[in-house]
Amino acid sequence: MMNPIGKIKQLISKEGNQPLTAKPAILFIAIILIASFFVFLLALAPEAVLYPIDKLTAAVFTFLMRTAGLDIRIQDVTLWVTFGGVVKNIAIGYGCDGVLAYLILASAILPFPCSWKARLIGLSTGLLFVFVINQVRVAGLVAAIFLVKDHDDFSFYHTVVGQIFAIIGVFIFWNIWATRTVKSRIPSPA
Repeated sequence: MMNPIGKIKQLISKEGNQPLTAKPAILFIAIILIASFFVFLLALAPEAVLYPIDKLTAAVFTFLMRTAGLDIRIQDVTLWVTFGGVVKNIAIGYGCDGVLAYLILASAILPFPCSWKARLIGLSTGLLFVFVINQVRVAGLVAAIFLVKDHDDFSFYHTVVGQIFAIIGVFIFWNIWATRTVKSRIPSPA
């Protein structure tokens, strides 16, 4: 009797549309190479490409916070939040828009040995997921701007905690997607 890992490997090797390999080391290298390529492209992208995404992120966040009763104003990508009589501003820009988190997720989905249909499902649902967790991350940063008194502390939450939150979220999504994708290809017991 074949163990479950053996069954998964057998199914993966039978699928004709796998782009790379089911070998973990090669999959990892492919993820790193694709992510590096995406980051390179992102560095070359003119502001005109990223600005609409920043603006959409800011507009959706403003709508959600106004719906929740927060006093918030928006101009382009800058938000002015009033809380407890204090007004603070925060700008949505590169890194705050979720683009990098999504590219990391796409880098892990694209070389995964599965069907293109499964990849497209992962990429489209992943886009929505990253957008949602990015809204949560921005909400956390807006809260931090009011709670943290020291600029260095806020910088830590912005550049370290916020990014770790996004990466963990991307990993959890990818893990659930990959597990479901593999399970859907395992034949049910007769």
